[in-house]
Amino acid sequence: MNVIEKVRELGKEIQADERYIKYQEAKLKNDNDAELQQMIGEFNLKRVSLNAEMSKPDKNQEKLSALDSEIKSLYGNIMANQAMSEFNDAKNEMDNLLSQINMVITA
Repeated sequence: MNVIEKVRELGKEIQADERYIKYQEAKLKNDNDAELQQMIGEFNLKRVSLNAEMSKPDKNQEKLSALDSEIKSLYGNIMANQAMSEFNDAKNEMDNLLSQINMVITA
C-alpha cells in the first residue's frame, strides 16, 4: 500500500470521526441560518465600505467611526448567534484534531 492509499484511509477515518460529523452538521446549520447569513453579508459590505473609506486621501472620520461601530455591533451579533457559536466550537474541535494529526505526521 502506498502513501496516497494510506492518506485516503486516514481521510475516511477522519470523516467517520464524531468531531468531523459535528463540524459538518454545524456548518450546514450555519449555512442554512438565513438571519445569520444576512448579518454576515452586511458585515462584509460594511468592511468593504470601511476599507474604501480608509483608502481615500480625504478620509471622513465621522463616517469611519460610524462604520467601525456598525461593524463591531454586527460582529457581536454574529458571534452571539447560536448557529455561529456551535459552528465555532465544532471548528475548534476539528482544528485540534487536524493539528494532532499534523503533529503525528511531521514528528
